[in-house]
Amino acid sequence: MKHDRDGGHIYKTVNLDSLLNIQHGQLEKILKNLIQALREKEMEHRQQFREEKLEDLFSYDIKFFIHKVFESIPGTSAKPWEFGGGSIRSFIDTVDKLKSALKKRAATGTYEWVEYQISEIEYPLTYLREYFEKHGEGKLNDEDANIFTDFVGRKLLELKDRVREIDIEYSTDPE
Repeated sequence: MKHDRDGGHIYKTVNLDSLLNIQHGQLEKILKNLIQALREKEMEHRQQFREEKLEDLFSYDIKFFIHKVFESIPGTSAKPWEFGGGSIRSFIDTVDKLKSALKKRAATGTYEWVEYQISEIEYPLTYLREYFEKHGEGKLNDEDANIFTDFVGRKLLELKDRVREIDIEYSTDPE
């Protein structure tokens, strides 16, 4: 029903199937254009960061340095406190650089599983840093430090695997 200029009513028959088909076609066109625009934006974003490999932040052999931390835990072994502390500082630096790289990519919140692993690893790293800086006089004892070191080693290896997956994703074009 429609109103004319004189205030009267005009009735018109509308074929709903035809109208729905027209709307469906228009909506399909709009969505295809939106998908294409998003793909182009994603392609541009990936190309911008394609050469910046997150895995390169882990430029050291994690297992080797975790072993050095384990050797330094008693503090009286052949390896001085500084060996373990230096490795822990390197791990902290790597995690900080990874967080910055994700932020630079505007990927914060995109890779929740990576952010979760980062949050899991920051806590023990903080206490291990204190343990080595205070030569075992902090909140952790030697047994705690062993447990935290084992956890950090496993989590760093998992984190490296996850960032490798992100690098692979960035090296390909979106589908």
